[in-house]
Amino acid sequence: MCDCISRHVRNDMFSYTNLLTPKNYKCEDCCKTGVRLYRYYQIPVYKQHLRCTNCALKSQSIESIDNIRNIHNIGSMVAAIPTQELNTYWGYCSVPSIGVEWWNNLPSI
Repeated sequence: MCDCISRHVRNDMFSYTNLLTPKNYKCEDCCKTGVRLYRYYQIPVYKQHLRCTNCALKSQSIESIDNIRNIHNIGSMVAAIPTQELNTYWGYCSVPSIGVEWWNNLPSI
């Protein structure tokens, strides 16, 4: 777990209409912020371990993926798209289109 400080939007100001990420939206391995994060599928939110693309690839023992911009899952990890209320992450097949668009517009690496 990292101890870095994130410099992003306060949680009470989070919105899918901008590319700012919530304060706690950071890779727990390398502390990278402001990028796409992945989470394990069907794991309770209090046990989630968010990872950036590079750390997700390493954790899944995958060397590389072609066209990473169009990938929403890496091994058993899926896109970590927070709800607007920031109390959980959307289920893989239930994310509203605005949430998918927000996540797709974040840098992948």
